Amino acid sequence: MKKAMIPLATALAVVLVAPLAAQPPMAGPAKAGGSGAEWRLERMTERLDLSAEQQETIAALMAEQASNRDKLRADFRSQVDAVLTDAQRDKRDAYQAERIDRRLARMTARLDLSDAQQAELKTLLTETQGGGRSGHNGRMREQLASILSQEQLAKLRRPGL
Repeated sequence: MKKAMIPLATALAVVLVAPLAAQPPMAGPAKAGGSGAEWRLERMTERLDLSAEQQETIAALMAEQASNRDKLRADFRSQVDAVLTDAQRDKRDAYQAERIDRRLARMTARLDLSDAQQAELKTLLTETQGGGRSGHNGRMREQLASILSQEQLAKLRRPGL
C-alpha cells in the first residue's frame, strides 16, 4: 500500500507544481528597474489605454502624492521624537545604524564594493534613513549610479539583495 502511494504522491506534486513553474516571474518595480510610480503608471497605461495627457496628469498627481507623503513622514517623525526620551531616541538611532550596517554588508558582499564605495554608500544610506523610501527612490537611484559601476548596478537590479 505504501509503495503504491509514492508514485501517486509524486504525480500529484508534479501536477500541482508544474503550472507554477511555467508562469513567468512576476513583474514589479524592483524587477523592472524603475520606481514604483513609474511602474504603476506603465501598468495603468497598458490596462486602461491612457492618453498622453492622462499619463502626464496622473504622473503629476503621483509626484504630488510622494511629496506630501514625505512631508507627512517628516512631521510624524518630529512628533514621535517629541514623545520619546533622549535614551529612546538614541536607541532608535542605534537600531537604524545597525540596519544600515547590515544593508551595507549585504551590498558589499554582493557587489564587491571598494572601501571608497562603501564610505559613499554609507553616507547616502544614512542621509536617506528615516526620510522614507518614496521620496528618496529617484534621488537615491541617481546617486547610486554615480557611486556604482554599470556591472554593479546590473547586479543590484537582480532580485536577492
